[in-house]
Amino acid sequence: MTLGQNPPPPRPDGNNQGNNPDLPPTDRGKMVAAGVLLVIPIVALMWVPSYARTEPELLGFPFFFWYQFLWVFLCSGLTYAAYRLTLAARPRRTPGTSIAPGTPRGPEGDR
Repeated sequence: MTLGQNPPPPRPDGNNQGNNPDLPPTDRGKMVAAGVLLVIPIVALMWVPSYARTEPELLGFPFFFWYQFLWVFLCSGLTYAAYRLTLAARPRRTPGTSIAPGTPRGPEGDR
């Protein structure tokens, strides 16, 4: 954007009450669920007293280490689930619709 040009139009909100009625509404419940899935590992790993111990050991590793390593895989799964929920919450728009008013419609405008 250069000086002297008008700012871009405001984005429509999740309830489809914005400037473009062509956009499908966003499912807020799924977006909240995705946010909760992303907060779970943050809370679990910031609550250090829950895992600051050595017992039980797994293959000779203290609980503190293998618990954190387990969260690497759990975080991956929770992040993927949140991603899929986000995709499901925002349905694809129909072909030929534009994102912002005044943009060209059709395949060349959908880039």
